[in-house]
Amino acid sequence: MALYDQRVFKHDDKWWAAEVHSGVGGGFVPRPQITRERVYFTCLSDENRPTVTATIPAGWLNTLSHRSVVGLLENAKPLDGRFDMHPYNPPDRDEFRGAEVIYDDEGLRWVIKQTSVIRVGPQGSERLPAIRLFCLDDSALQDDVLLQSIVTYEELVTTWGEEGKRAIVSSVKQGFRDLKTED
Repeated sequence: MALYDQRVFKHDDKWWAAEVHSGVGGGFVPRPQITRERVYFTCLSDENRPTVTATIPAGWLNTLSHRSVVGLLENAKPLDGRFDMHPYNPPDRDEFRGAEVIYDDEGLRWVIKQTSVIRVGPQGSERLPAIRLFCLDDSALQDDVLLQSIVTYEELVTTWGEEGKRAIVSSVKQGFRDLKTED
């Protein structure tokens, strides 16, 4: 079975899946490059809603901000029927059970979990302390943040509290693209 770029997200108390299924390229060249992709949005919470579709720059589905994905959904064109989708990457609430939930400026729910990452360099690999940020309302919104030391996160929380946690979430969100109308 082929895997497609997919994103599962919540909007207006409904869960949606967005999947890329086709791309278009330009020109008569030996190796055509895909420049646009068609995204299909299917409501997972309401099986009576038809699927809607829009186009985006190639490779952008999981790099877009939540705000941009919602804007695409709200302006998408309806299909005649429904294209059923089965999410393969929804947020895993069990993995973060008991974790403190942080709300961002859009009302999205985030959790932070201490972890580690492996950095590979000329002298080999080393395991470094990090935190993993994961949005419970959008499967694409996640990232690992490398820490200077194991106590860096605790010091940030002790010094800045909730504001420090929201600042980290905001910083991660800035790494996602906002789709402009000319894109």
